[in-house]
Order: sequence, then structure tokens, then C-alpha cells
Amino acid sequence: TAGTTAELDPYAAGVDTPTAHGLGATPHFVEHYIQCLTGEYGYSIGDRVVLDGRDTNGANFGYSIATDATNVTIIGAAGARIDIDNKSTGAAATITNGSWKVVAVPYKLN
Repeated sequence: TAGTTAELDPYAAGVDTPTAHGLGATPHFVEHYIQCLTGEYGYSIGDRVVLDGRDTNGANFGYSIATDATNVTIIGAAGARIDIDNKSTGAAATITNGSWKVVAVPYKLN
């Protein structure tokens, strides 16, 4: 069962967004990705990128996801940046924060 989706829209370092998920218990897992809001690095509006948590060019992951029995919270790491691979060239690139949002969908197994 999917709970209420949390979004950090647009992505911003140092910002937390708790969202009541409505599952009645701590989610078993959370699907998360960044979604393009403004075309950048070969991506179009609506494209999704699943981050693998690697450290690229000295950057950290950029956000964390926390869950409890009530909320799913996206925590934008203070001073962080998010690096992705250019869709066309494969070269590492740092996203423009205002051009992307973080989406987290919590799930509870029945």
C-alpha cells in the first residue's frame, strides 16, 4: 500500500519537509527520486533520476529520508549539492536546485 507522497519542491539544501503518510505504521520502504522541473543536462521536464548515493566530485548525497509511524520526512542536507550524470554525455554535473524536486513515496506491506 502506498502512503501519501512527500515532496521537497524545489530541492533546497537545509530544508526539511515532514508529510503525514497516512499508513498507520512506519513504512516498510520508501521509493525516492529527483524529478526535473526545468530542462537541464539533457533531461526534460518530468524526467526522473534515481540517485545511487555515490560521492561524485566530493559532493554528498544531498538529502536523507526519515520515516516514523506518522511522517515521511525529506531532509535537505545543509550546504549539500546533488550531482547526476548528464543524460546525453554521461559527464558528472551538479543540479540547479530550483530545477529539480525530491519525491519520496512510502509503502507498507500488507
